[in-house]
Amino acid sequence: MIPAVVARLELRQLWLLGVGVLSMLIAFLSTHAVRPQLKAWRAAVTAEAALRAEQEPPLEPVLAQESEAIAELGRRLHGQMADVPARELEAVVVGRLQSVALRHNVELVSVRPGRGEQVEMFEELLFAVEVAGGYSDLYAWIEDLQGELGFAVIRDFAIQRADDSGPALRANLTLASYRALGS
Repeated sequence: MIPAVVARLELRQLWLLGVGVLSMLIAFLSTHAVRPQLKAWRAAVTAEAALRAEQEPPLEPVLAQESEAIAELGRRLHGQMADVPARELEAVVVGRLQSVALRHNVELVSVRPGRGEQVEMFEELLFAVEVAGGYSDLYAWIEDLQGELGFAVIRDFAIQRADDSGPALRANLTLASYRALGS
């Protein structure tokens, strides 16, 4: 049936029919096949341009900044104690305890260094400390220890009234310091 209809058409009508069918085919392909792909390509190009515009800083300065942050955390954790040999650590700790006690009107009664146990890859150094003073002075002294001896932790703490002749309170505490084995 279609060949009979086509056979009756003139050459001009066949041309128009062919151009019409070809135009519809091009329109169909452009809306359903080419145009979505073109939109996706344009979106990808725009996204890539936006990402390139952000331009992350070069890796070297970022690594240097992070290394400095790690070093600062190490200084906060160990203070100046990271480079102190183990045999000198006791003298440094006693000196720091005394300087903090003088700042806060606290009497440093005694400090007895000792060895603790090995905790994984760290050695534990213990300091049995006895101090005397008023409540607010002892509180300020303990607060200041955190900044001065940030690498040490208070393991045991006991506070009691002192006799009537001296300061109001006496505190006994055990400071524990941890160092990597062999340092």
